[in-house]
Amino acid sequence: MSYALHVYFLENQNYNSESAFDSVKKLFSNTDRVAFSIAQNLFTKKDYLKLTVDSHYFISVFFDDNAVVTDDLEYIFGKRLNCQARMRFLFAPDPENNFDDIGVIILDYLQSLKEVIVYSANQNKIIFNSLKI
Repeated sequence: MSYALHVYFLENQNYNSESAFDSVKKLFSNTDRVAFSIAQNLFTKKDYLKLTVDSHYFISVFFDDNAVVTDDLEYIFGKRLNCQARMRFLFAPDPENNFDDIGVIILDYLQSLKEVIVYSANQNKIIFNSLKI
């Protein structure tokens, strides 16, 4: 089963797709297991980052910075917060759990960020909240 993690950036951290994608690339800069490419969403025409692990496992990383982000977070969190950006990580199915280590590295990274909420779309719940509210 595939799964998705969303990270909402609540502080005005001047994130954009380039800096967000660069931060993900930096996580795996010391390994040759992960290759990076930029692809384009067929519907929105926006670029996204594609990670290919061991030549056959895929993770897509999307960056959103529009009003929908604020609306989605309000629905998830239950109140309106100042949030203008998010990254969405879409993990391919991994029935044998061969790539759990990659997911753990990404989740650890997301939990190290300041002023973020990490949401599991599969579990339909917030799995990490660095806010004091």
